[in-house]
Order: sequence, then structure tokens, then C-alpha cells
Amino acid sequence: MNEWLNTPLSQHGFTAQPIFEWMCTDTTVGYHVIYLHGEPVCLSTKEARKASTNFSWFSEDAYWRVRRLIHELAHAQAPKPMIDTVKLEALVPAEYSVEYSSQLIYDWVLYEGERCEVVNRCSDYNKPTQQKIVIRGEDGVERTVDVRDVRIPVPLKP
Repeated sequence: MNEWLNTPLSQHGFTAQPIFEWMCTDTTVGYHVIYLHGEPVCLSTKEARKASTNFSWFSEDAYWRVRRLIHELAHAQAPKPMIDTVKLEALVPAEYSVEYSSQLIYDWVLYEGERCEVVNRCSDYNKPTQQKIVIRGEDGVERTVDVRDVRIPVPLKP
């Protein structure tokens, strides 16, 4: 039974004839010929319990017939997707801040709503907790500010 379609595939003309089967731990594995409406279309092989099932097609036409049928069945009976959809803006804030100047990676920040260029991060590897940066506002004036007081805009669009 195909659980996704929730219907036995034999109702749609599929049957499987085992050629070789054996137990691998708690799972039956082996080689099977798969038939569609009594015509052999492929050989399925699963050689170990955790191995993938592989299909070897007897003809390209057989492959396309089976593919079309499965596609039709899937779309006729497909369940509603069990996914959550969200708006990117709801997950990602428009801006954020950092605690230390060494964490700042962008050259532009917002300070009191104004776009400012970061002129100097005042970073010192001996003092990784430095919190001062030098910024230049649109008016060209440079000022030293606490990095925790600036906001970094999030570019949601490329």
C-alpha cells in the first residue's frame, strides 16, 4: 500500500511478483518484477533493510506510462500540503543591533533614524568587548557612538 496516496496500488493495475526474497533483520528484501495491467514494466531491487529500492525499467515507454499514471493518481488524491506558510517580513525583523563593535560587519547603519557610514569600528583584538564606533551622518559630521545605539537594516530584497 502506498501510504501517501492511501490506496493499494493493485487497485490501479500494479502487481509485484517476487523473484528472490530473503529476510534482512526484520525486513523482507529482494528482487521483484513489477507489472502494470499484467505487463512487466520494471525490476525492483532492495538488497538490504536500510538500502534504497532501485528500479530497472524494461523500456522507456514503460517508465513513462508508469510515471504518468502515478502523476495522475497523485494529483487526483493529493492531500493538502502539511506546511506552514509565512511572510518573510513576519520572520525577519526590519533591523537589528549588535553588542560589540567587533560584531559589526556592514559599512552602513541607522543612527536615530538617519543612514550613517561606519568610519571606524574602534575594534581592538585585545579588547573584543569594545562598544564604541565612529559614524559619519549624511551631513558629513563624524561622531563616536555606542554600537548598541545603532540599528543594522536587514536587506530583504537583493
